[in-house]
Amino acid sequence: MVPPPVAVAPPVEDPFLWLEKIDDTKSLDWAREQNARSKSALEAVPGFKQGQARVLAILDAKDKVPYASKMGKYLYNFWQDDVNPRGLWRRTSYADYAKDKPTWETMIDVDALNKAESASWVWKGANCLYPKYERCLVSLSRGGGDSIVVREFDSAKKKWIDDGFALPEAKSDIAWKDLDTVFVGTDFGAGSTTTRPPTRTYGGSTPSTYGPTASSTPYDSSHVATSTCRWTSSSRSVPTTASSSRSRRASRTRGRRSRSRSTAARRRGGDVRHGL
Repeated sequence: MVPPPVAVAPPVEDPFLWLEKIDDTKSLDWAREQNARSKSALEAVPGFKQGQARVLAILDAKDKVPYASKMGKYLYNFWQDDVNPRGLWRRTSYADYAKDKPTWETMIDVDALNKAESASWVWKGANCLYPKYERCLVSLSRGGGDSIVVREFDSAKKKWIDDGFALPEAKSDIAWKDLDTVFVGTDFGAGSTTTRPPTRTYGGSTPSTYGPTASSTPYDSSHVATSTCRWTSSSRSVPTTASSSRSRRASRTRGRRSRSRSTAARRRGGDVRHGL
């Protein structure tokens, strides 16, 4: 028996699709207009200015609890106030943190970075390599958007690594495998991303090289819900010496881990095309 034809609704055209061009003058003018309307409506509410002043005082308070994350022998904290609106990524020792006024060591001053680069970076976090936590993959977003750039930072020397791992602006995921290898999920070009979540293809990145290299083949993980997701990594070249022997790694399959996560996500009804 042939089933009856199913009526397909015609695609609905989005009248605001032009707003996807977030840096376009027309889009920015529209956003400013909406912000002005919202600002006027909010400021007209009785007590708005008093409430705004109170909230700002709380956010900029010098005695607020500096929540910290322990990495190695240090406790790391990201701090924002009226003097550092974009924030300081800083650290202190466990013993010092217990004091009423800890002595903090600044690692990255985002406001100073913006001034030096004439940029509008917003802090998006740092992923530091266990167990020493001396190499960190720092994520920064331009103006607070979803897309990020990634740069490698040396926490021991408190400086950016000029020839370190780097990713250009995109909706990316990056994770350490070891000192010379990272796993990357980013925009490798046409067909490598989905609408949600963004990353469809995973590949490798080498220091100062964007996207996949000759030794790392991107892998389409869009069918991971019914198959094994393969992560591909590539490594930076490091001279072999008596004290440092790091071979160039090409690829590694994390089938067991991906398969178990895919199964768990399917049971929850989740979308696991992202591969995480």
